[in-house]
Amino acid sequence: MGQALISFAKYAQARRAGRGRRLTRADRRTIWQLTERFRKRLNDRNWTTHNAMAAYAAR
Repeated sequence: MGQALISFAKYAQARRAGRGRRLTRADRRTIWQLTERFRKRLNDRNWTTHNAMAAYAAR
């Protein structure tokens, strides 16, 4: 979410410098699915994250 990626294709290619270990494509798919579920739950409640609000303000 910190890189404001909106598709799995972009997330699959994203750099993760300094994160400790590489993720497999399967790991990334799982993380992406969890992230999408999290975003949906936020949206269902009309909530947002600090980073999302900052990105919105920057736009």
